Amino acid sequence: MTKQQILSLFKNAGADKCGIAPVRIYDELVPLLQKRGFTPFVKPDCNKRINPYLYLKDAKSIIVCLFKYRDGEDKTVARYARGGDYHPYIKGKLKSVCENLPGRHKILVDSGSLPEKHIAYLAGLGYFGKNNLLYSEGLGSYFNIGLVLTDLEIEPDKPVDTTCQQCDRCVKACPGGALGNGFCLEAEKCASYLTQKDGELTKEQQEILKHNPYTLGCDICADVCPLNKEK
Repeated sequence: MTKQQILSLFKNAGADKCGIAPVRIYDELVPLLQKRGFTPFVKPDCNKRINPYLYLKDAKSIIVCLFKYRDGEDKTVARYARGGDYHPYIKGKLKSVCENLPGRHKILVDSGSLPEKHIAYLAGLGYFGKNNLLYSEGLGSYFNIGLVLTDLEIEPDKPVDTTCQQCDRCVKACPGGALGNGFCLEAEKCASYLTQKDGELTKEQQEILKHNPYTLGCDICADVCPLNKEK
């Protein structure tokens, strides 16, 4: 089975875009992870962030699939949540293909600690904005990512040599001032995180949420971005 045949199977199953990322230790991320320190919803073990072999020891390729956000009626939540829980939806799509592929596979949809956006970048599916979101042509940043680690050896794609417009609209619009230069993100000031955080919020964090129109998540830094215009 050729690379294009494999990717076509995933596109036919509902993926909007697909690419192949290389499997290796992503040690180029260590300085950034150490700089950021605490990252919510992610295991603190740095090795689990950069080592795909912990999830499938004989992995040779990662099939990366982008699924555009499903729309829904509830506009009080961020776009990713409006179409219901995307985790079982995307897992089901990926599983339906993997059941008919040779070899061994491990499906991850926001269920591991691997850096999904970085892996999608390595698969040539997009580039980063200053709001730490990944942008893909035709989709903007409004998509979810599904990963399939496989022991099939598939030629990887190349990252795209593109950057965002560096207009700083996302940095200026962030209600908590969580964004900064060098792809800086202070999670404890991020409104999206604060809507999902366990435990009590500080007065400063409560004030941040007063400027966030969503009860779950936050789309402000994405919605002001010119790259998402009319998406």
